[in-house]
Amino acid sequence: MKYTFLILFCFLLFSCEDFFETTLELEEPEFTEQLVVNCIINNLNLDQSYALVSKTIGLNDNPINSYVSDANVNIIYPNGITYNLKHVDISNGSNSSIPFNYQGQLPDLQPNEEYKIEVTQSEKTVTSTVKMPPNNKLISALYLENGGLDNDGNDVSAIDILIDDSPDEVNYYKIAAIKELNVYDQPLYLSSNNAFAIQSTTYSDILINDDQFNGQQFKLRLLFHDFDNEELGVQEYKVIMKSISKEQYDHDRILSRYFDNIENPFASPVQISSNIEGGLGLFALENITIYDVEE
Repeated sequence: MKYTFLILFCFLLFSCEDFFETTLELEEPEFTEQLVVNCIINNLNLDQSYALVSKTIGLNDNPINSYVSDANVNIIYPNGITYNLKHVDISNGSNSSIPFNYQGQLPDLQPNEEYKIEVTQSEKTVTSTVKMPPNNKLISALYLENGGLDNDGNDVSAIDILIDDSPDEVNYYKIAAIKELNVYDQPLYLSSNNAFAIQSTTYSDILINDDQFNGQQFKLRLLFHDFDNEELGVQEYKVIMKSISKEQYDHDRILSRYFDNIENPFASPVQISSNIEGGLGLFALENITIYDVEE
């Protein structure tokens, strides 16, 4: 009886092992080639405006083959004047957080005016039209060495900002902060204990909209781990306040959710949003103001 039980146990053990190691062969799904345009332009770096133009590729294709070098990339202003972005070698430019392969200089952007991007490659043309967000206003920004505890219970520093939100419109904000040193500007990795604030995928931005405080003054605490950099010179803090569009807010919010779920096999699939007509990607304008932080 004992030997019979042992044989049965071994049979079940190896059967389970085979079950969990079953390999399925899947065919590569078919796809339609599409242009992909990612272009975020802000009012402080108009002399170095960037765009990344690529195309969708198959699962087994080399990503370097996705970059498009023969596109015509135009930014069209409200007065109808067109400005062209020229092709450059794919680069991680020092002033750009993403690779780019088109670059140009643009004149000033006016709040609440609409601007259009038009990208043509071969016989394909994709477009997107967005509005320059309104100006933003901070009443105050105050540094706190002892800012409380983060979500893990660790002591952190903080910057309290007081937003003066414009009424009668939905506003979307993307907020960053830096520590200015003599040698370089150090980005601060931010979090917030506000239930409506969203941490970006880079951990250096906080996303929030004014659903809860439309037309009012609103206090938001930005939490971060501060480090003593006295050997690098004078330390000053700055808050980088970006007014962004709903399209960019939704894109960044969903992208953050995608990376949060990427290692969770039980999470629902996340579809990254796009505002490019006829293609994929994001065209967005940012209205940025930089504020000093009181200490």
